[in-house]
Amino acid sequence: MKILAIGAHPDDLEYGCAGTLIKHAQRGDDVFMMIITDGSAGGILRFDLP
Repeated sequence: MKILAIGAHPDDLEYGCAGTLIKHAQRGDDVFMMIITDGSAGGILRFDLP
């Protein structure tokens, strides 16, 4: 079987369906991941704590 997982942002697939993709890969399925954006507009929000 061939599996294509499509994510909008870098790390979406890892957080959302990594376990499922790993199981398919362990069964011998061809697993492909496609990321639609390059993540350049993202970042980590930091807030000062009181």
